[in-house]
Amino acid sequence: PQGLSAAVAFRDGEPEEVLEEMKEAISQVRSGEVTQAVRDAQVAGKKVKAGEFLVLVDGKLIETGKDLLKVVKKALTKVVEEDHSIITIFYNDEVSPEAVEELKRWLLKKFSHCDIEVKWGGQPLYQFIFSVE
Repeated sequence: PQGLSAAVAFRDGEPEEVLEEMKEAISQVRSGEVTQAVRDAQVAGKKVKAGEFLVLVDGKLIETGKDLLKVVKKALTKVVEEDHSIITIFYNDEVSPEAVEELKRWLLKKFSHCDIEVKWGGQPLYQFIFSVE
């Protein structure tokens, strides 16, 4: 997600100025990923059981649980603030079309102050990758 924001900020100009603008764009992004534990483990001092979903935001574990959408919704509720204006979510083939539609409806209702983009990303291992700006 940070790379996409940096790419959007790219423009013609003095390299040092463009680099600073790209760095500024990156600093405004919180990114997260949702994956599923393949075995029992201890992650950041928390026990996670095989099959549970984990949400990492900016590299830190913030949520776990058995229900994919509940875990994602709880995590986003913790991350999105009033001054955020854009939420982008990429999903993979493991997420059902019904789950994608449910998540879209929830996002539009819960975060009506944000522009919402939900797109197929096709990424392996992560059911969702998201950014909040």
